[in-house]
Amino acid sequence: MPTKASREKILERLDYYHHIIYNTILCKQHPASGLMPASTAITTHGDYTDAWVRDNVYSIYAVYGLALAYQRIDDSTGRAFELQYSVIKLMRGLLFAMMRQSHKVEQFKQTQALEHALHAKYNTATGEAVVGDFEWGHLQIDATSLFILALADMTTAGFSIIYTQDEVDFVQNLVFYIERAYRTPDYGIWERGNKINHGQPELNSSSIGMAVAALRAIDGVNLFGVRGGSSTVIHVLPDELTRNSTILLSSLPRESNSKEIDGALLSVIGFPAFAVDNPELIQQTRSEIIKKLEGKYGMKRFLRDGHQTALEDTSRLHYNANELKVFENIESEWPLFFTYLVLDGLFTGDLSLAEEYRKKLEPLVATKEGQEDIPLLPELYYVPRESIEAEKADPHSQQRVPNDNVPLVWALSLYFLGGLITERLVSPSEIDPMGRRFTKMHKENLIQIVLLAENRKLQSTLLTYGIETQTLEQIPSTTTILPAQALVDVYAGLGLNTKLAMSGRPKRPIGVLGTCRLYKIEGQLYAFTPHFMDNNEFYINSDPDYLVSEFENELNFTNRNWYYAGRPTMVVLLTHDLLGATRRQNNKNLLNFFSSLRSGAACQGNVGVRLCRLAETINTSNIESLDFLAHKPEVDWSAIVAHASVNKTDKRLGYNESMTQASTPGHRTPHGGRTPKRKHTTTFYGKSLVSPLDKLNGTYFDELADALSKLKTEQFKLKEPAVLCESPAEEQEKRTGIIHKPDVGSPNEMLALTLGDDSQFNQAVDSLSASVNLYDQIDLLQYLASCRPMNYYIQEIEATIQDLIEEVYLKSKRLQYWSIARQAAGLLHKTVPSLTINITDLVIRQKQVSIGSGPLEYFISMPVAPDTLNKMISDHCNDDVREGPIVQEIVTNLGNLIRTQPYMFEGILRLRTHYIIIALREEISRTRHCDEEEAVEHLMQLSPFELKTLLSTILSGPALCAVDEQQQLQQESSSYIPLVMKDSEVVIKAQSGGYYAGNFAKVEINSTIMEASSRGIHAWVIDLEKRVILERESFDTHISEEESRAFVDFLNTLKPGTVVIMASKDEFTEHLTDEALFTMEQLGSTRIRQVSYRDSYVFIGELGVPQNSLEAHQASMNGPTEMIEKIISLEKRDTDTKEVTVDTIHYYFPNSNGRWLHRRKNDGSLNRVPSLQFFPQVWSILDRSKGLIIKNHTLPRDPVVLEKTPEEFNFALAVESFLGWFSDPAERQIAVEILTIAYEQLRKPIDKMLDLPLIIETCIKSFWAKWIDINREKLQGALFKDGTEYEKHAALARRLFFDLPYEGTESTSAYIKQCLTEFI
Repeated sequence: MPTKASREKILERLDYYHHIIYNTILCKQHPASGLMPASTAITTHGDYTDAWVRDNVYSIYAVYGLALAYQRIDDSTGRAFELQYSVIKLMRGLLFAMMRQSHKVEQFKQTQALEHALHAKYNTATGEAVVGDFEWGHLQIDATSLFILALADMTTAGFSIIYTQDEVDFVQNLVFYIERAYRTPDYGIWERGNKINHGQPELNSSSIGMAVAALRAIDGVNLFGVRGGSSTVIHVLPDELTRNSTILLSSLPRESNSKEIDGALLSVIGFPAFAVDNPELIQQTRSEIIKKLEGKYGMKRFLRDGHQTALEDTSRLHYNANELKVFENIESEWPLFFTYLVLDGLFTGDLSLAEEYRKKLEPLVATKEGQEDIPLLPELYYVPRESIEAEKADPHSQQRVPNDNVPLVWALSLYFLGGLITERLVSPSEIDPMGRRFTKMHKENLIQIVLLAENRKLQSTLLTYGIETQTLEQIPSTTTILPAQALVDVYAGLGLNTKLAMSGRPKRPIGVLGTCRLYKIEGQLYAFTPHFMDNNEFYINSDPDYLVSEFENELNFTNRNWYYAGRPTMVVLLTHDLLGATRRQNNKNLLNFFSSLRSGAACQGNVGVRLCRLAETINTSNIESLDFLAHKPEVDWSAIVAHASVNKTDKRLGYNESMTQASTPGHRTPHGGRTPKRKHTTTFYGKSLVSPLDKLNGTYFDELADALSKLKTEQFKLKEPAVLCESPAEEQEKRTGIIHKPDVGSPNEMLALTLGDDSQFNQAVDSLSASVNLYDQIDLLQYLASCRPMNYYIQEIEATIQDLIEEVYLKSKRLQYWSIARQAAGLLHKTVPSLTINITDLVIRQKQVSIGSGPLEYFISMPVAPDTLNKMISDHCNDDVREGPIVQEIVTNLGNLIRTQPYMFEGILRLRTHYIIIALREEISRTRHCDEEEAVEHLMQLSPFELKTLLSTILSGPALCAVDEQQQLQQESSSYIPLVMKDSEVVIKAQSGGYYAGNFAKVEINSTIMEASSRGIHAWVIDLEKRVILERESFDTHISEEESRAFVDFLNTLKPGTVVIMASKDEFTEHLTDEALFTMEQLGSTRIRQVSYRDSYVFIGELGVPQNSLEAHQASMNGPTEMIEKIISLEKRDTDTKEVTVDTIHYYFPNSNGRWLHRRKNDGSLNRVPSLQFFPQVWSILDRSKGLIIKNHTLPRDPVVLEKTPEEFNFALAVESFLGWFSDPAERQIAVEILTIAYEQLRKPIDKMLDLPLIIETCIKSFWAKWIDINREKLQGALFKDGTEYEKHAALARRLFFDLPYEGTESTSAYIKQCLTEFI
C-alpha cells in the first residue's frame, strides 16, 4: 500500500504522462472514428494524415499503458475510464474499417491474392478506403497480426472491445487470414516488399513472427471476457501455429530474400511479439541487427535503404538495379529501434540493455518551441547532401539532421511506454497479461496411442501376436471415431457467418497435432484418425515400410511441438486394407513396429509412448470443446459421418500373381536365374527394368501375414475374363513391348503397338480382356488411353478406360508392384494430397525447387496452388509417364526431410528434381554395377520407402562441402586418396605422441602427410592393387567399449593384402577390450598388451602377413615413438606388361577409383556449396574482378554488386542460377572449388573476367601433361595407338581429373592454385 507521499508522487508523474500523451497522441484521435493519423506531416515522401493499422495500434499502446497505470491507483478523476475507452474506441475503429472489407477477407482465405488483401490504411475520419487495391502495398500481414495481438492482450487485461457474435466471427476469420503467413509473400512492415520497391512482395520474417505472436496470443481467448460463452472463444489450430513458428525459427536472423537483416525483427524477438522461444537465436538476431544496422541516431531499417536519403529520387517509388550501392553507409537512421531495445530490456529483465538505449535516445529527443516540456521523437535522421562523401569515407562521422515528420507517433508511443515501465508506474506483467515474454521450455511428452481393429477377426489375429486392440464396437458409446477429413468438415463451421457472407475455415487438411486432441460436443467425445494414415489417395502409403517411417516422423514431430495441456492422443485404425492385402514379407515391419510400441519407447527411444485403451486416455488427454458448433445449423453431423464411409471397388480385369511376378524385373525363376529385363518400344518409355532392392528376410510375422491375407477379399461384380495359362518356360521368356495377341490358333502372335496410333485398338482390347498380367494390362491401357478419352467405355469389358486403370492401380498398390503403380498413377494424374505443403516447406526455407529439365525446367520460389502445381508436373514431366509420380515422391520426401533433418540441406539452395533423379540413378548404377538404362528401371521398381532411403543416402552421403569439423572428419574417414607413384613403391612413415609427448598421430604415405585431430586410435588403410588410401577411421577407445567394438568390426572388414597403419593420439587404452587386443595380435602386433595409459603407440602391418609388421611403443613420460618406416614394392604386384586400358589406367594416373568423381557428381546434382559463406565469397570475387564467365553466359560485376549485398539471398540465387549453366554436375563442383580457392588468392582487383570453363580446361591439360610425361614409356596399347595428345583423350583426362581428391599433393586444389596464380 503506497503512502500518501508516494501516492502524490505517483499521481504527479501520471499527470505528467497524461499531459504529454494527450498533447502528442490523444489529441490526434478522431472524435467520431476513434482513429488517428500516423503523423500530421505532409511531405514529398507522402501524406501521413491517413490512419495506418500498424501505426494506430502502436500509437495506442502508450494510452493503454497509462490506462493500466491509473487503474492501479484506483483513480477517482475518471481518467482511467476515459483512457480505457479511448483505447477501445481506436481498436473498434480499426475493427469497423476492416469489417467493411469482410468480402476481401473471405476471398483472401482462398486465394492469398494481393488484390484481396485488407487495406493497410484508411481514412482517419471515416474508416473508408483511401487508395485503390493496386495503388498501395496493402498486403501487410504483420499489421493485421499486430491488431489481433493487441486485441488478445487488451481483452485479457479486461478491456471489452468485442460486443457481438458477428464481430467474434470476423476476428475468427482474421485468424484464418493470417494463419498462412508462413507461405504468403507480403509487402511487410515497410510496405515495399523487395527492397528495390518494384512492387514485388516477398516472405518477411517480421510478418511471420508477428503472425506467430498473434496466433499464440488469441488462441483460447474469450472475446467477451469472463461474461462470454463457448461461442465467443477464438480457436487456432495447433498445426498452423507450429508451421509458422518452425518457419520463423528456420528463417532468422534473415528478414527476406532481398534483406539479409532488418531492424523490424526487434519487434519479433522482443516487445510486442515475443515470438521466439530460443534464447540463442534471440541473441544471435539482436547481435546481427546491432552489428550491421546501429548508428548514433538510431538504426537503419535494412542495408542500402535509400528511403528519405538526400540522394533518393522522390519522383519515382522504385530504385534502379544499379542504384542501391549509392545508399551504402548513408542510410537513414531511425530512433524508433532504440525504443524497441529499451522495452526489450525492461520486459526481459535486462535492465542494463534498457538503460544503455535509454541514454542513447536522450540526445535524439526533440522539442517544439513553446512546448519544451513535451519530448518528441523524429521519424528518422539523415545525412545532409553536403556531408555524404565524408560520411561514406568515414561512416558515423557526420552530423545528421531529423526529417520533417516530427513526431513519429508510433515511436513516441513506445518511448512513453518505456518511461512508464521504467518509473514503475505500470509493470510488464500488466502490459503482457498472458506472460508471453517468458520463454516456453520444451517438455517431454508421453504420447498415448490407441490401436483400433476394423473387426473382431482382425482383432483376434493381432492379439495372437501380442498386439492388443479394440474394435469400434468395444469403445464407449459416448465416443465416436472419425477420419481426419471429418474434422476438416467440422472446422468449416468455425467463423461461419451468413450475415457477413463469410464461410469459416477453408477445407484444408488438419495436421497430426490437431488430430491428437479429443473433441467434445454436447457430452459426446470425438476422436479423429491422423491424416497421414489415409492410403486411399496416393500409392506411397500402401508401402508398409514407408508408413512406418511416416509414423515415426509424426511421433517425433508431435513430441517436439506439443505444448498444450494434457497428453497427445493418437488414434490408429488398423484395417484389412492396411494389413491384409500386401505381400507377407512386407507386413512384418509394420506389425513389428506396432508390437514394439509396447516397450514404451519409439523412434530409437527418443519418444515416450503408451499403448492404451481409448477410455483410459480421457482423463489425461487434451480435450477441446466444440459445443458452439452444435448451434450452427450449417454443420450437419449426420452428413459428415455418412461421408466418412468407405467405397468398394469392383474387379473387371483378370489377374495371375505368378505370371505377374514372372514378368517383374528381378523375379527369380525356379532355376535361380533372373528374369530377363523388360523392354518397350520407344513409344512407351524406352527403358529397361532391373530387380528391386531385396526385401527384408526372415520369418517373423509370416504366419500373421498369411492369416491377414485370408481375412478379407475384394468383392467383384463383373465376371472375370478367361485366363490364358502359360507354361513355366513361357513365364521366363523375355518380355517386350510387343504384346501377345490372344488367338486360339496362334497364341504367341506378336502385337506391335504405337502410342496414339489407333489402328490396332480392337486387338489391344481383346488382349486386355484375356490378359492376367499386370504389366501387360497397364501397357495396354496406356496405349488405349493414348487413342481414346479416359472416359471411353469399352463394351467388351463393360468399363471405361479410367475405371480399368484405377483397378490396375489398386491391385498394384496392394501387391507392391511399384513400377506399375507409378505408371498407373501417372496415367490417372494422381497427386500426393500434401504435395503443395511439402513444396511450401521447401521454398519458405529458402530452397528453390525445379520441375522438369532443359528448356522445360521450371523453378518454384514461392508457394503455389495445388492446381498450378499439378499442371506444372503434367506439362514438365512428360518424357516418361512415371516421372511425374517419382517427382512427387521426391518432393514429398524432401519436404519430410527438411522438417525433420534440416542439416541435410546445408549448402543447398536449389533442389532440381531432374538432377536428383540423375543422382539417384548414379547411386544405383554405382552400387549395382549396371548401366544407366537399367538403373532407371531399377529406380522405378523401388518401393516408396526404398526410394526415400536412397534419397536420404545421397543427401547425407560424403560431400566435398564440409560445414563443420566433425563432418570434415567423417568425410576424410571415408574418402579415397590416390597414391602418388613414381618408383612402383609405397613409402610409409608413422609416428605417435601420447598426451605428454606432443599429443599427435602423424602418417606420411609417399610424401602425403596426414595427421589425426582427435583422441583415440587412428587407422589408415591402403589398397595396394588400386593404389589408393582406401579408408581413414578414428576410434575413441578411451571413452567407451562401444568404440572398441567398432574398431574390431572395422579391422574385420579389411581384405587380405591391404595395408593398415595405426597411430594413437592422447589416450586409447582405457576401454580397449580383450577382443581388440587379440585382433591386433592377429595382425602381427607383439607389443599391444604392453601399452599403458597415455602411452605412444604406432603400427604398420599387412593383412595376411603378420610377420612383416612394424610397431613402436613409448611410455607416456618418455616422449613420442620413433618414426617407423616401411617400404612396400609393387613391382611384383603390378604387371607393367599389362595393356593400358580405361580400366587399368589407374596404375599410372592418380585417381580415386571413381570415389571423388561420384562425390562431385552427387554434390553437383544437389547444387551443394561448401557453406553459406560461399556466396559472400563469390560476391567478394565479383567485387575484385569484372565478373564470371561460363561459355556464352556471364555474371557481371555491374549491376550485381551494385544491387545486391554479400549475404542477400537473392544474390545467392543469382550465383546458383549462373552455375546452372554447367550441364555436367561434376564440372559444376570443380567450378565451386575454383571460386572457393579464388577467394583466397584474389586479394587485389583485376581488370578481367574469370572464365571458369577455361580455367577448368587449363587445369586438366596441366594434369594430363604432367602424368603423360611421367608415364610416357608405359602408356602403350590400343588406348594410345593414335597418340597421347590431350585433344584425343579429353574425355578420359576430364574423368581422371574430376576423380582427384580436393586436397593433397596430387589434388584438384593443387592444380587450381597453380592455374589461378598464372591467371591472376
